Amino acid sequence: MVLCKQLVMITFRLNFRRIMFLLFLGLFSLAAATLPLHSFGQGTTESPVILLTWQAGSYVPTNYQGKALAGPSSIISASVEIIDQGKVADLSRSPIRWYLDGSLVGSGVGKKTVNVRAPSLPLQGTQLMVQIPGYKGELLFKTVVIFVSSPIAAIEAPYVGGDFGSRSVSVRGVPYFFNVSDMSTLIFNWTVNQPPQAPMKKPSLL
Repeated sequence: MVLCKQLVMITFRLNFRRIMFLLFLGLFSLAAATLPLHSFGQGTTESPVILLTWQAGSYVPTNYQGKALAGPSSIISASVEIIDQGKVADLSRSPIRWYLDGSLVGSGVGKKTVNVRAPSLPLQGTQLMVQIPGYKGELLFKTVVIFVSSPIAAIEAPYVGGDFGSRSVSVRGVPYFFNVSDMSTLIFNWTVNQPPQAPMKKPSLL
């Protein structure tokens, strides 16, 4: 009877130690998986990060707070920077190539900016890519897909629920994403119940 109790105690201790070991091993593996890769060696460095930004020259109102979408045939200005070890890298001596839909549109040493024209047809994407060959012995590249929006003509009518309250109303036409820099170059044509309206002193107002 005493021998059986001793065997049970030994078995319990072995199982308890095994359970504790497995629990410790599992916790260690979980902690290791959540650590960043560079924590396991001081010789490991972070890879350079490419920042490719762009802006479209299409028209938007001054109070528009979003990003101006590229309109048909609008000019797109792009620029590139490299963040290396937390600092902006010096690219003044690096060769840089720019591609639009696979075609070379610009290249040169230190050429961090480029201007390209969006496709003439809306509702499609155009692919812009920058390559920086030979940066620390590597070929770095970044690609963005820029959506080409249809131009939009919106009507601003400050009448809640469509209740005019009188016979005369005043509304304003607001263009978005047209390939112009100045709204005055656009032609506004107004119709009310089909018949066209006479030209106004301010074409965007009716």
